[in-house]
Amino acid sequence: MDRTVRASSLLPFLTALLGMGIAGCGTSEPSRFYLLKASAWDTSQSVSAGKIRVGLHAFELPPYLMRPNIVTVQEGNRIEIAEYDRWAESLEANLMRVLTINLTRLLPGASVYRYPWRRVPGVAFEVEGEVLRFGLEDDGNVRMVVQWTLRNGGDAVGVDHRFVFARPPVGEGVPSIVGMMNQAVTALSQEIAGEISRADGVRTQ
Repeated sequence: MDRTVRASSLLPFLTALLGMGIAGCGTSEPSRFYLLKASAWDTSQSVSAGKIRVGLHAFELPPYLMRPNIVTVQEGNRIEIAEYDRWAESLEANLMRVLTINLTRLLPGASVYRYPWRRVPGVAFEVEGEVLRFGLEDDGNVRMVVQWTLRNGGDAVGVDHRFVFARPPVGEGVPSIVGMMNQAVTALSQEIAGEISRADGVRTQ
C-alpha cells in the first residue's frame, strides 16, 4: 500500500477525532460570576452622625486575591483558584463601592467620598485600611481580617483598629461563601460607622 492510499484511509479516522475534540470543547462548564452587594438597613440600625464629610481611601488587598477567580485557602499553604467561579469585577473595586454605599446608609446626613477627593473641602474623617485575609479558609470559616485607621481630616496620625470576622457559610457551594463574605463586609461597615459616630461626638463636644 503506497503513502497516498494510507493517507486516504486515515482521513475518516482523523476527521472523527477532530469532531470529537470540537464537541468536547463545546461542552465545557460555563463560568459563573458574583458580586458583593450593599446591605439594606432600616433607620433603627443607623448610627447618629452630623452632616460630616468622610473620605474613604482604597483598602489594599493581598496580591493573591487580585484576580478574577474566587480563591479559597486549603490545608497548609495551598490555595485553590476556582476555574469557573469568578468575580464580575475586581474584588478591590467591588469592596470599595459596597463600603461607600454601606457607610452612606449607616451615617444619615454624612457624605462619603472615595479617594481622591481633592475638590471636596472640609473632609472631617479619613478611613484607610489593609485587608489581610478575606475568603473561605481551611477551618471551614469565611474569614475577614482588616487593619484599618480612622483619622481626623488632614491629621498624619489616627486611631488604629483591627477587624476580625470568622463564620462558616450557611449552605453549600460558592454562592454560600460569597454570601458570608458579604456579611463580613456588612460587619466591617458597621464597625467603621460606629467609630466615626463616636469620634464625631467627641469632636463636636
